[in-house]
Amino acid sequence: MISHLGLYKPASHLTADTFEENKNRSWRTSDIDCFASNLAFVLFDCADGEHVLTLHQEHAIVMPMCQSELCPLRVLTQHFNQSIHNCDYSDMCSLRGEL
Repeated sequence: MISHLGLYKPASHLTADTFEENKNRSWRTSDIDCFASNLAFVLFDCADGEHVLTLHQEHAIVMPMCQSELCPLRVLTQHFNQSIHNCDYSDMCSLRGEL
C-alpha cells in the first residue's frame, strides 16, 4: 500500500554503483516499516470541500501528488482513478505459474 501511494519514492534506483550516493535515501524499510506499520486517512469536510490528512506511523505526511499535508479529496481520486475503478482483484490475487 505504501508503494502504491508513492510514499518514500526514491529519486533514482538503488543499484550497486549508486549505493554510496543513496545512503540517505527515503525508502529505508528499517525506518518505514520495521515490525508493523499503520496508515490512516482522516477525512475533513471543510467549507472549500473535502480534504484528506494522511498519517503514517502516526505522523502527518505529504502525499507525493499533494501540495500539503491536507490534500483535497478530488486530487486523490483523480490520481488514483485508474486503480480505484479498474482494479481486477481476481487477477491480483491469483497465482501465476507453478510453485
